[in-house]
Amino acid sequence: MLAYLNSLHETGVSNPLDQAIKSQAIKQDSSSNPLDAAVLQHDHPDIHAYRKLDEIPFDFERRRVSVVVENESKRLLITKGAPESVLPVCTSYELNGQRQPLDASSRARAETTYREFCARGLRMLAVAYSAVPQQDVYRAGDEKDLVLAGFLTFSDPPLESAKLALRALESDGVQVKILTGDNELVTQHICAQVGFESERIILGDELERMSDPALAHVVEQTSVFARVSPAQKNRIILALKHRSHVVGYLGDGINDAPSLHAADVGISVSSAVDVAKDAADIILLERSLGPLGRVLGFTPLPLSFFLFLAGATGTYLVLVEIVKRKLMRRLLK
Repeated sequence: MLAYLNSLHETGVSNPLDQAIKSQAIKQDSSSNPLDAAVLQHDHPDIHAYRKLDEIPFDFERRRVSVVVENESKRLLITKGAPESVLPVCTSYELNGQRQPLDASSRARAETTYREFCARGLRMLAVAYSAVPQQDVYRAGDEKDLVLAGFLTFSDPPLESAKLALRALESDGVQVKILTGDNELVTQHICAQVGFESERIILGDELERMSDPALAHVVEQTSVFARVSPAQKNRIILALKHRSHVVGYLGDGINDAPSLHAADVGISVSSAVDVAKDAADIILLERSLGPLGRVLGFTPLPLSFFLFLAGATGTYLVLVEIVKRKLMRRLLK
């Protein structure tokens, strides 16, 4: 019920995991979050006694979102987010209805649990809660001394056509780089599933510490970036453009709109949210790289492709660089 309440009352940035939490109890629309839809679709607890009072929105520094609800004058703060972001603000956990201290041993078990699931390619969210006093406004500083309620797991496999599409792009001279908001364990698993090899994964935290000149060098040498924020995706796009690369970006979510604008050519899919489609120059009618690969297959021009792909799993981005600018003009005709 905790995850249900959090997903139901969250009004912030759309995210594929939350749409997975949302249920038939609410009407899904183009701005709904896939992870929330999944949680709510799985469970239908009686939530009518709870009234939303406040929300501490998601941001890419905290990587968590909290809502405050009230039931019979009792206020509850419910937090949901990346396990590595939620666990540090927890001091206890609940097991079989009993609260236990989250000491070093139990914390290590919790971390091992979520890392094992992530290594199997499952996306994870942690859910925690705390009774809070009555006050007018709740802030991020109130996310403390929480009780860990458990983890949510989501299966979000790549499209069956992804592996073949990547091979086809490679045969056409396309170099693919992957960026994702997922952690490195999930990313490694997905890359293995689609036959994508990478010697090193750069995390968003490491990227944040890089100067622009350093990033410009790294983005040429690195194939996979994980736990990156929308702002960091923009930095990568701009770094490539500053090195005289023409960049295309494929994305389908609200968070993709800035990158679609920043790229030389924004590419989206017909099932994308309206904001993404409005920002795109090209809209693919198939949720696949196949159409793009078929178009490129007809051109004799030499290509070097880094494609930002958000449509395949709802998460992944692919950077696309086209060496000949006239090719991009041909694609837009």
